[in-house]
Amino acid sequence: MSETSVRDAELLAIEEINENGGVLGKELVPIIEDGASDEPTFSEKASKLLQQDEVHVIFGGWTSSSRKAMLPGIQPNIVKDIQDVILNIKETTNTSMILVEQNMSFAKKAGDYFYVMDRGKIVYEGAELIEEEVKQFLSI
Repeated sequence: MSETSVRDAELLAIEEINENGGVLGKELVPIIEDGASDEPTFSEKASKLLQQDEVHVIFGGWTSSSRKAMLPGIQPNIVKDIQDVILNIKETTNTSMILVEQNMSFAKKAGDYFYVMDRGKIVYEGAELIEEEVKQFLSI
């Protein structure tokens, strides 16, 4: 597994979150799958996690090809559910969040302040996300 250090960091974060009461009072339970550096296996594992294990979040997919392989298994309703939870947290709590998001329309709904980075440098910053000013940095 080439993602060992990322997996270990995620497990450490989950442990810390659980030690502090979990998320909305619920403990996080990690389920670990290995894509074996094989695109069809990544797709199969993503489908299993969502359909059989009924997970709400998938962390993983170190390479862009592995992430693309997982996309067919990630149903749009799961993405919508996650977006709804994020918006609910924003509207009902005083919780600060850092959100890394590629969907600009959702980012505009969820965010209060925006940074756009290009090659590790901040190229845009502001309380509004103005498409004309940032579209050159977006890949669609």
